[in-house]
Amino acid sequence: GVIHRTSNKILQQLNELVDWAKKQREKTKFNPEKLQLVRGINESLDLLKANAFQKSVKFENKIAEDIYVNADSLMLRSILQNIVTNAIKFTPQGGGVVMVTAEPSESMVEVCVQDFGMGMSDETKEMVLNDVHSPSVLGTNEEKGTGLGILLVKDFVAQHGGTIKIDSELGKGTCFRFTMPRFN
Repeated sequence: GVIHRTSNKILQQLNELVDWAKKQREKTKFNPEKLQLVRGINESLDLLKANAFQKSVKFENKIAEDIYVNADSLMLRSILQNIVTNAIKFTPQGGGVVMVTAEPSESMVEVCVQDFGMGMSDETKEMVLNDVHSPSVLGTNEEKGTGLGILLVKDFVAQHGGTIKIDSELGKGTCFRFTMPRFN
């Protein structure tokens, strides 16, 4: 009974936090502008170098310099930091690579943040893509999370008119793909 009441209280607090975050987001102005994607990626990766260093993870930014997106710079940074933080979290200690690539089409740019870590089951991918909140999975070094970062990512990508897709295989890593409007 105590565990049940405590769990319900925690769930209620989590729901209140998500509601608060949504209200905060609604107050945030959406300000898309022409951004050089490689520069935006580098700025986000620079902020996460210490996290990567702790696990001996290296970054590879393979984005061409001539790719520009029409994006809100703060939202793009938040998207990238959340996805790259997860990639680091699920990459084993002692080395690994988190690689960022981009594939432009006529109107969109698809960005892939690739890690070669734990990977995800089909069930986990479905929960992530369908807003099913599940307990955060511990990283390879027992790193904790809340699962809220992915909710922000999905919301910010949607505000840009983009989509999210996850390619993953257990034990082989994950490619988290999202699209942004291309600036032509």
